[in-house]
Amino acid sequence: MGAQDANRGAGEYQLPPMVANLLGLALKTALEGRYDVTETFLLQALSLAKQVTDGRATAVVLNQLAVNSEDLGWTDQAKDYLRQSSEIIGRLANQRPASQDLPFFMSGYYDQMGVSAMQDRNYEVARRSFEQSLAITSASGDKSPKSQLAIASLLYNLGTAVLHQGDLAKAREYFERNAGIYESLGLQAGAGYTMAQIGVIARKQGGPDEARNFLEEALEKLRTETSPVAEDTKATVRRMLSELG
Repeated sequence: MGAQDANRGAGEYQLPPMVANLLGLALKTALEGRYDVTETFLLQALSLAKQVTDGRATAVVLNQLAVNSEDLGWTDQAKDYLRQSSEIIGRLANQRPASQDLPFFMSGYYDQMGVSAMQDRNYEVARRSFEQSLAITSASGDKSPKSQLAIASLLYNLGTAVLHQGDLAKAREYFERNAGIYESLGLQAGAGYTMAQIGVIARKQGGPDEARNFLEEALEKLRTETSPVAEDTKATVRRMLSELG
C-alpha cells in the first residue's frame, strides 16, 4: 500500500503561480541533492512572495528555506528562517481569521513533498517532509475527526517511509499509532489494513505468534470489505497465515 492522502484544507489557500513554479523546481533539485541550486530557486520564490502576497506564501517559502539550510549544514541560518516564518504566522493570526488556513496549507504542502519523494524513492526526504507535516497538524490542537484522519494518514506515510529505510521498530510504532486512531474513530477497515502491515513487521522481527495475532485481527476487520484492494490484502494475509502454520 502506498502513501495515503493527508492533504485536507490545503485548497483553501493557493500559492501564487510563479511562486508555486519556483517551489516545484526547488523540490526537484532538492530530491536530486542539488541543494545549492535549490537555494537559488527558493530565494527567487521568496523575493516574489514578498511582493505579491500578504505573508502566507512568504511563510511557506521561509519554512522550505529552513529545510534546505539544514541539508546544507547551515544550522543557524535554518533557525533564522524558522524564526521569520513563525513571526509572520503569529502576526497574520492576530490580524484576520482567514490566516487560520495557513497551517493546514503548510501541512498539506509538506505532505505532498513527502509523497513526491516517496515516488522518487528518496525515503529520507519523505520522512522529514511527513514529520514536518505531522508536527504542524498536531500543533494545531484540532481534535476533530477530520484532523485525526489527517494525522492517521501522516503516521501511515511515516511508517512506510521508515520501513523502506529498514527501521522496523519505528515503522511499527507509527503503524500502531495509526491503527489506534482508526479504531478510535470506528474505522475498522482502515485499522485492518494497518494491522496487516504490523503483522508483516512482527514476522520480520521474529515473533510468529504475535504476527499471527495481528494478521488474524486484520483479516477479521477486513472481513466485510469487498474492494479489489481489500481482496488482495486478504489474500496476502491468508497466505502469510498459512506460511506461519
